[in-house]
Amino acid sequence: MISRLSFGVSFKASCLPVVCAIAVSTHSAQAALLAYDQFVGYTAGNLGGQGQGFGWANNWTGGLVDAGGGLTYGSLPASGGKAQTAVTTSQFTGMSRNLASGISSGTVYVGWLAEKGGSDPTQMWLSLNTSANNDRIGAGIWPSSSTQWRLIRNDSGSFGDLSSGKAITDEAAHFVIKLDLSPGNPDTARLFVNPASAGDLTNANADATYTFSGTGIAADLTTITLSRQNANTPNGDGQIDQVAFDEIRIGTEAADMFSVIPEPSSAALIGLSTFLMLRRRRCAP
Repeated sequence: MISRLSFGVSFKASCLPVVCAIAVSTHSAQAALLAYDQFVGYTAGNLGGQGQGFGWANNWTGGLVDAGGGLTYGSLPASGGKAQTAVTTSQFTGMSRNLASGISSGTVYVGWLAEKGGSDPTQMWLSLNTSANNDRIGAGIWPSSSTQWRLIRNDSGSFGDLSSGKAITDEAAHFVIKLDLSPGNPDTARLFVNPASAGDLTNANADATYTFSGTGIAADLTTITLSRQNANTPNGDGQIDQVAFDEIRIGTEAADMFSVIPEPSSAALIGLSTFLMLRRRRCAP
């Protein structure tokens, strides 16, 4: 019996397990990732109304997208483009996107790359918010007098205690927040800045730690927000400096924050070439 793929490659029915194995293999590499966006496949210009990646309930609102090149740090390569805050003299600007499933329990890692890029902004951060926009937990520069990256609980103005300072620079940095959420018990958030490996995320040697009071987060964390605050006027060089974000990852394994994930088009080509090789070997008459 001969079956035929939609793109015209014929193969024997006995080869179907090979195809299934490839599909399972490709999916398993991302099995622990709950949401991901590397800003590949976007049209340059307004980010609002566009959406790529997976694990999201809607498109981005607000912001800009630079399709010319992404941020890079360590093993996380520049891939596709990056998100940027809008060029505006407004004091606050940002962008947000809802998750397909809220975060409410278990151990979850939230990772991203960010680049300050100049003397402005005075504040910048990524935060996770509930649908009521409270119980927000995030990291970045807050308040504007900060000299080190900080773990932030925005709604209460509380900050994680810095156990090992990481000075704020204009270069791209790799941030990871590890959330340990247990209904009925205090929740804990830990911030790691430029961790060297997944092993760094499985111990308590975080750059900052915050333990929620009471029973922790009152509701699911459902929204990612990327923001910056400028002074009310442009900085000394007459420009409004932008903040860039890239490689946003939410996963249940520390390794998710370091693995190199191919672009969708690259993954498809790898899968196809692997399939054709295996077909040649295993499906010969």
